[in-house]
Amino acid sequence: MEYLEKYKLWCENEVFDEKFRKELKKLSPEEIEDAFYTELTFGTAGIRGVIGVGSNRMNEYIVGKVTQGYANFLNNKYVDPSVVIAYDSRHMSPEFSLRAAKVLSANKIKVYLFDEIASTPELSFAVRYLKTSGGIVMTASHNPSNYNGYKAYHHEGYQLLEGDADLITQEINKLDFKNVLCDDKMENVYYIGQDIFEKYYNTILNLIDDKNDKKLKIVYTPLNGAGARPVVEVLKRAGFNNLYTVAEQMIPDSNFTTVPYPNPENEVVFKMANELGLEKNADILIATDPDSDRVGVLVLHQNEYVKINGNQMGALLADYLLKDGIENQAIITTIVSSHLIDSIAKKYNAKIYKTLTGFKYIGELITSFDSDKDHFVLGFEESYGYLTSDHARDKDAVDTSLIISEMANAYKEEGKTLIDQLDDIYKSNGYFKEDMLSFTFEGSKGHQIMQDLIARFRKMDSFDFNGENFSEKIDYMYDDTNLPQSNVLKFIYPDQSWFAIRPSGTEPKLKIYISVYTENKKEINEKIANLKHLLSQFLEDIK
Repeated sequence: MEYLEKYKLWCENEVFDEKFRKELKKLSPEEIEDAFYTELTFGTAGIRGVIGVGSNRMNEYIVGKVTQGYANFLNNKYVDPSVVIAYDSRHMSPEFSLRAAKVLSANKIKVYLFDEIASTPELSFAVRYLKTSGGIVMTASHNPSNYNGYKAYHHEGYQLLEGDADLITQEINKLDFKNVLCDDKMENVYYIGQDIFEKYYNTILNLIDDKNDKKLKIVYTPLNGAGARPVVEVLKRAGFNNLYTVAEQMIPDSNFTTVPYPNPENEVVFKMANELGLEKNADILIATDPDSDRVGVLVLHQNEYVKINGNQMGALLADYLLKDGIENQAIITTIVSSHLIDSIAKKYNAKIYKTLTGFKYIGELITSFDSDKDHFVLGFEESYGYLTSDHARDKDAVDTSLIISEMANAYKEEGKTLIDQLDDIYKSNGYFKEDMLSFTFEGSKGHQIMQDLIARFRKMDSFDFNGENFSEKIDYMYDDTNLPQSNVLKFIYPDQSWFAIRPSGTEPKLKIYISVYTENKKEINEKIANLKHLLSQFLEDIK
């Protein structure tokens, strides 16, 4: 169906209320095309998009239709199904949560709805604790304020995998908006809150032994998101009394006024935390994203705050958490994360498992572990997502903020910073450095350009770097990798350097992951800069 025809049908659809149809008629020709050239696709990351009217937008009617498809799936798969629903501080998150609750209730599905903002890891924990059939969290993670999203969960607490997502998509595709049920009385909806939070806090706090007063000075910011309550509560109960928070960013702010792009991967979001840190002489700065599943850290080292990236933090956590003499220790990471973790695991005789990008695969693998054969220690992605216990099956910035603080405090007692410890790790294992190139392709034309670029890389049989061609090319779409098929390509060089390319699953972006290795620290920055330049120039030439 052409987008203009679809737009006309929406304008005439009497299922939509008058206000919604008026908004449709205000759209400009360019806005109509972008709002209707495609539909938000339900996948393993649920749906995510700009808030607004249209089939390619996040709105209550799309949320209702997706939830009806999810409800049909649940009723087909489970006897007396139940669902937990959480939401973050974004625009429309409470409204979308209510709409989902009403649809599920109308389908005779028991709903546990959080009575206030809750984090994604608390949702994952609640699914497991309450033994529900699934879960939903309304969030767009670290996207700008005009985005929102809908993440759906398996009964084990991880986001849905391909098989279930495909079945839900089939159910959604059978539906018209008039087929969506709604129970305004919410007869099957039950509110939850403090009791679950307390269970979660206690579970997290049981990960540490020492809950006495600690000397480490911490500045924390939730970036106006869901971490404000749980991160502060857990750190204080753990004995971190020298905890300072960025006041302007502790309150929910759907506009993210002080951080327009609230991603803790970007050092710019630490501006206010940095100022407070210098005032308080804080040892570390911690920031979590709006749904509190990702965490970023800056460390005071030689009188300035130094960023620790996702791969470096994964290495620090692995080195800190792995213990000599314990059998069957297991770390799970992804195919685009640093190979430094392999070297660290080897040192402790630990197992390494690698999954596709997406913490759902890590969560699934944790669930499949036989405790006699694998002792789960750490799961991490390079994109600042970590989990250090099996209490949840999604990345957990609350859990990790606590463990990072414990680790920083332990090294402080030795007279070291996390940067000092990271340098020691490099000296023992060689120097690894990672970076990422990200290219945005908005709209239908951009999407086609991105697909053409990936196809070009797929056909490539040579790409010289540092005087050598890659020695191995792995195509995760077509090669036998023992992993699910995925549109990812990885090119590995004889010296352990590599790059990988994949389209983002949640944003209109093409991502290129880059890693280089040297035995000489002085060469590492020049080497990674050269590979970044080569890849950037290559893309510019073929775009």
